[in-house]
Amino acid sequence: MPPSKGRMLGPPRSRMSALNAFQQQKIDFRSIKLAPAKKANSFKSGNFKDLQHNDQLKKLRIPASICKALPSVRRYANSKGFIDTTDSKALKEDAEAEPEILGQKKGRAGYNKYKIKQICEKKFEGMIWNLEFSPAGDVVICSGEGILLCDLELNIKVTLDNIRLAGGVAFLSDHRLVALCRFADTVNIFTSSGAFIRSFPAGTSPMNVSVNSMDEIIVTDIGAKCLRMFRSDGTPIRVIPQEGTNYQMKWPLYLSVMTDDSIIVSDCHQQKVLVFDFKGRFVRHFSLKTCAGNEVLRPHGVCTTIDNDTFIVDNATDSVEVFSREGSYVQTIIPSDKGAKLKPKVLRASEEGLFVVGGMSGMVQLFRFIDDSQPEECFIFKEENTASNAILIDTY
Repeated sequence: MPPSKGRMLGPPRSRMSALNAFQQQKIDFRSIKLAPAKKANSFKSGNFKDLQHNDQLKKLRIPASICKALPSVRRYANSKGFIDTTDSKALKEDAEAEPEILGQKKGRAGYNKYKIKQICEKKFEGMIWNLEFSPAGDVVICSGEGILLCDLELNIKVTLDNIRLAGGVAFLSDHRLVALCRFADTVNIFTSSGAFIRSFPAGTSPMNVSVNSMDEIIVTDIGAKCLRMFRSDGTPIRVIPQEGTNYQMKWPLYLSVMTDDSIIVSDCHQQKVLVFDFKGRFVRHFSLKTCAGNEVLRPHGVCTTIDNDTFIVDNATDSVEVFSREGSYVQTIIPSDKGAKLKPKVLRASEEGLFVVGGMSGMVQLFRFIDDSQPEECFIFKEENTASNAILIDTY
């Protein structure tokens, strides 16, 4: 049976005799020296006696591997002193002060490659159709209000003109913004500050857009069930047709470009993604099997990381799944119970460690990735002018 939290150090009999003496004779309880308890495994190298009686002690450094198991320990930035583990109110406030970390469901490898912590959220008018991070660090949101350039608190800075029904958005290497207008079926080009430059036809029913390293604009056309590629001036380059050798597209919806300019496309009617090389040649497709043999039922938004892992929204289960480049399941980063409020549809990850998800509810949630490989330090501070030198330690 594990020892209780926040206990005074010493065997049970010593504690009881000390307590009786204190109650009957009203002696100074702090003057009683108790026999040290058996040391917990996590503190084998520590000297408990010194911790109790050293008046010069100002702080106790706890290794990250240990402090993760100590619910009473606050981070240095949020705490002015240690928390009494017997104070249930303090423990509740401590638990509520820390945002929840998502990505706890482990993948096949037995660990979570990605973990995210929410920064902020905001509700916009209508459905969220697409998202992107600008080179300047803004969040670009395609919603029922149009295409919005927002800061990292999701406050609107600029609303783009000439867009009546927002589709996808992407950026060229010179920071010009590429946006789809699904009402006019055009690709519109804007300056980095949002001033309109020009537009050109994008097909029968363009839905999503991305840009590769050669500034080629790639558009999913759900009307013709194909992909179209253009130069930045609007000149057509090629069309990736609905059918080809070993593949067929039934509803090419969202796309993303990998670091080698390969194109990955989600097809929600086929419950799979398709991969093409930078010249539009079919490479492979894979079914999206998650844990326990389940599958992504309705793949929608898709984005890739610098490791070429693929994040995919399952619009049927309100979850976000992660797969490797080869199509093997990595982990569930947003489970269904956490995605129910958001109803995820689209998403985007940045090289700066940010992750944004938009939903059918109009909600946008901004996260940052947590790097567990970096060592953390946590401090318990001994408050000044306290009457006792005793330090409460959680033992496990």
